[in-house]
Amino acid sequence: MKKQQKLDQVGEWLYFSEKELGVDNIYEALSGSYSMEIWKEAGILEIELNGKGLLDFEVASLPPKDQMIREFAKDHGCCGIFLVTFAPEDYEAAREMMERLLAQEGGLFCPDNETLLPVISLE
Repeated sequence: MKKQQKLDQVGEWLYFSEKELGVDNIYEALSGSYSMEIWKEAGILEIELNGKGLLDFEVASLPPKDQMIREFAKDHGCCGIFLVTFAPEDYEAAREMMERLLAQEGGLFCPDNETLLPVISLE
């Protein structure tokens, strides 16, 4: 039987930004704190979580069926959406990085699930 993971440790998340950001802006906000590799043209940023795994940001290209995500972004005053992936066992290190980015750029993170809960923000 597969071990069920806790909701807050799901490894697929969404980052909603309150302003137009690219992966280069995230790179700049986190530079000096993490080792990173960026593919600006592809819209991908890979972050090494201080020896505790990798986390990837990718500019979201949402299919039309993802209207719920678009409405969620609009309801929260966000205009940019990124897919964020990391191994579930790296959740604590990923959460630390999320909080650092939120302090720099604002926005919010939530798991990519049916309810988009729990929300991680500075508010």
